[in-house]
Amino acid sequence: MLFGTAIPNHYYQALSERMLTNGFFARMIVLESGKRSEGQEPRIVDLPSRIVSTAKWWADFRPGTGNLENWHPIPVMVEHTDEARNVLVETRQAAEVEYTQAEERGDAVGTTVWGRVSEQVRKLALLYTVSENHTAPRIEQGAVEWASRMSV
Repeated sequence: MLFGTAIPNHYYQALSERMLTNGFFARMIVLESGKRSEGQEPRIVDLPSRIVSTAKWWADFRPGTGNLENWHPIPVMVEHTDEARNVLVETRQAAEVEYTQAEERGDAVGTTVWGRVSEQVRKLALLYTVSENHTAPRIEQGAVEWASRMSV
């Protein structure tokens, strides 16, 4: 994962059609902020203990067994509720409608972006879920609804 910031006019000017249609842009999550605030003086703030303990848990997390688990971890499956599955299906179907419309218009950027919406929603729902409960994650409807709002 990569986090970056940019001035909007330079960011959007730098996007070429090739960049927009090769999947790069569709894999990004672009968040626009409001007007820049006045700012503040830097200060040292202790991290909340929950964040420190959760970060340590993730740093120590080694799915699998044996001496190669650092290089060849065994993926952990995170299940979802039936309600979450229904929202995933609805979101995918809505994205497919948008994809078809973009395809009919000959909109290559639109098809690239709409073709990745389902994937983005699933990734964001998973991130939401493991942020909410890292030790026993289960994707629930609220996580998928949030992810869907972020993606479309």
